[in-house]
Amino acid sequence: MEKIIKELKNYLNLIKLSFYFSSFFVFLLYLSFDLLFNFLIFNSSKSNNISHIMIITIVINILFSIIPIIIIIFFLYNIINSLWISKAKNIIISNILKEINLNFEKNFQVKYSIDYKKSNNLNPSSNLLSFLNDLLIFNNPVLYYKALNYINNGFVRLVPLSFRLEDEFIIRNENLHFEMIEVFLTNKYKRYKNYKKIETFFKGLAISTKLKNIKKINNPILIYSNLLFSNPKEIKFLKTKSFNINESKNDIINLLYNEIKLTNVFYNAYTLEIIDISELNFEITNLLHNIYCLYNIEDKETFFNLKLIFQKTIEKFFIINNYTKSFIIFYEDIIYLFLNYEDNIISNKNLFYVPSFLKANSKNLNPLIFNIKNQLEKILELFS
Repeated sequence: MEKIIKELKNYLNLIKLSFYFSSFFVFLLYLSFDLLFNFLIFNSSKSNNISHIMIITIVINILFSIIPIIIIIFFLYNIINSLWISKAKNIIISNILKEINLNFEKNFQVKYSIDYKKSNNLNPSSNLLSFLNDLLIFNNPVLYYKALNYINNGFVRLVPLSFRLEDEFIIRNENLHFEMIEVFLTNKYKRYKNYKKIETFFKGLAISTKLKNIKKINNPILIYSNLLFSNPKEIKFLKTKSFNINESKNDIINLLYNEIKLTNVFYNAYTLEIIDISELNFEITNLLHNIYCLYNIEDKETFFNLKLIFQKTIEKFFIINNYTKSFIIFYEDIIYLFLNYEDNIISNKNLFYVPSFLKANSKNLNPLIFNIKNQLEKILELFS
């Protein structure tokens, strides 16, 4: 622990020194140019006497010059703060991972990254995330009518849909390979040229792994609790040629909460038509208690095989841990566990929180390390 604190203190001092020196240099440089400019104005005056108007002009010019300096320093702060947060997380987590006993049958190798995503199962180009975006919005009345409210007030919903991928773990041993990444699903609405509204409606972790000896499926198999959607037995789809996530992104924007037809501005002139789920060969079945599964009839055999293999996982996920806002997806040959922070997966809804370098000091570094250590241990318990 002392080693981590010492390393953090050294880097924190370096970051603060860099910020103060850079800010002072920018201020000094900008002020020097400004004073030189005003000096030239003063000398170029044909009058030998300094007029009151000239003095006022010079003073106002100096005052207004401070505003660009503040803006530059603000951008400088954001850049340096991003460097601090990224480096601090890496320092803490890389050292803690060496100390934590993972309690696995075989030792796992754990790699952490916040900057460069190495995940093969889930990435920014994944159509699965776009599918989930609409699945969650249009089967939740609160989110759905919030979206409609934006549209009715002149906003246009931006397509393709957006999401953010943050902290990432690659956890592997000789036989298994897990990928865990922090996911933020968002909606963006635009009304004016530069006026946008961003709504984040899912914050959580996505844990995934490839399955061996399982046939690849083109349709998602979704397992969820009765509390995830307003009506778990009646999820509706938009009419599409098929329900293959590998198709174009327009074709996977395909779930709606009820039969209100939206204007074409909502999906950039993409025609929406609500049809019954049976017309797309999908079924919803009750697995156990209040746990449901959505699957394509063509994948019925795969569904039953997966159900037998992951019966204990499903029970632990929904019944023992009581994850009501989280869900499981099988797609292609990969299983995804989407863990919503609303299910209290971690102690707070800010994974591996690191304060800004201006707020960080020697007193709060120790609690910061313990908080991240506790969160990390709880997350790794999911793999035990």
